[in-house]
Amino acid sequence: MEHNFIENINTTCDMKGNTFEDYSEIDWYEYEKRCVISILDKKYRDLMLNNYSILENKNIKVYVKNIQNENNPKLYLFTYNNSIKIDSLQIYGMEKTSTPSTKNFYYYINKNWEVWILTVITVEEGTFFNNRKKYRLDSQTGKFELVDSMED
Repeated sequence: MEHNFIENINTTCDMKGNTFEDYSEIDWYEYEKRCVISILDKKYRDLMLNNYSILENKNIKVYVKNIQNENNPKLYLFTYNNSIKIDSLQIYGMEKTSTPSTKNFYYYINKNWEVWILTVITVEEGTFFNNRKKYRLDSQTGKFELVDSMED
């Protein structure tokens, strides 16, 4: 994941010294248009309407499944071998933290079956990069293996 994209999160999603309560409807409209995470969020929510298969080889099948949890939908990748669940990985969703903030997960899967999970934290001042993790899907075992991570 490019460092420039991470910097874009920190600059385009900053509330510019304001807090959520200070924003008018027009301010929110402008924020939604400029914040790269808001743009991603809308695209991911559109994807959450259906469960679907994204990979099948002779042994391993990978499915994206939408799991509803207390009005907080999350997307997971599930791997199966002959109808037996092997592994799962949360790839999109939101978690409340102990402080008045939320942690949001976003994903990207490249053609080599590397799964990138980007985590951002939303606080009153805006949304900022927290960490990113890179997983590789082992096509023989169906397990996700963490191969790289970066923290802010």
